[in-house]
Amino acid sequence: GDLLGAVSTLYADTGINIPLFTTATQEGTCRGPYCGQMTPQVLIPGTHNSRDLGGIVAEGGAIRPRTMVRSDAPTKLGAPGRSAVRALGIRSAIDLRNKVERDLDPADFEGTGVEIFERPVLGEALSHIKDASLDEIYVHLLSERGDKLTDVIRLLARPGTLPAIVFCSAGKDRTGLTSM
Repeated sequence: GDLLGAVSTLYADTGINIPLFTTATQEGTCRGPYCGQMTPQVLIPGTHNSRDLGGIVAEGGAIRPRTMVRSDAPTKLGAPGRSAVRALGIRSAIDLRNKVERDLDPADFEGTGVEIFERPVLGEALSHIKDASLDEIYVHLLSERGDKLTDVIRLLARPGTLPAIVFCSAGKDRTGLTSM
């Protein structure tokens, strides 16, 4: 369709095949110009949940395409994924995972020139909330770790940080909250 063609054009200059697909959004549950339509996602090879946040409406305008990618942990990029990261011009990676998660599954950015910033947003409370509901985790993040979320936003606003990829293990909860 028109949207997929427009999004494909955005990535044509990378010189590599970055798969693009779309997912339906639900009215009232999304923000941005594609609400109720199809939303573009960019699948960086070696990830399962990566997407360009470009086009999402924020106060004062919209996020520019190819400025911020949210993702699951890019632990198995391999040569194709690292090529995509380089082609997208990603300068910074903000890893929201705790040390134990990073040690078990290190990010795979070798040879990309990407600077990795470790910014765990759960902190040591992770072990205490492993049986918590998603709502309880969100309340914990906002009430007890808001300063860590703010640090991530300040980092993203710092000159020279963008384009960036922000990720946690699955690219859903911590990454989603940070991306809002």
